Amino acid sequence: MCPQVGLYTQANADADIATHAADASAHHAKYTDAAALAAAIAGGLSEVVWKDTPSNALTDLNRTVSLDWTDLDLTAFTSANAKFAILLLRMNIDAHTDGDLYLHTLQNGTTPSVSTMILVKEANAVASSFWEHYCIIGLDTGQVIQYKITLTGTAQIDSYLEVLGYIE
Repeated sequence: MCPQVGLYTQANADADIATHAADASAHHAKYTDAAALAAAIAGGLSEVVWKDTPSNALTDLNRTVSLDWTDLDLTAFTSANAKFAILLLRMNIDAHTDGDLYLHTLQNGTTPSVSTMILVKEANAVASSFWEHYCIIGLDTGQVIQYKITLTGTAQIDSYLEVLGYIE
């Protein structure tokens, strides 16, 4: 003989359904609410902030000699929480006889060998041409990056750096 099992009533079923519904609701709220999920993850989640209008952070006109690494403060173009800047680097060639042209960017305080840059080779450079490069560059705690302009020959260039957005 089988042991006798207690009677499962509608009241038991209603109670079980209510308990399950409460557990499921709490679970769904916890894992579908992005803010709650970000709070549950150490360090939170990143957010990309696109600017409505790009901000011109650097204009360097009529350069005929190289410029070594120079700090560029992006505080006015990002937020206090920004960890990366999304940039557009542009060079306009006014005149070019020989050599290569570079516009480097670098997270402040890092090794120059890992910089992003535009490289315009002598064979490709034509006066009045624009060269563009998009990059994401790390920001230090003060929202500072570094840039460098290198001319290995005879040229006159205009360099621009625009902030398109940032990542917090």
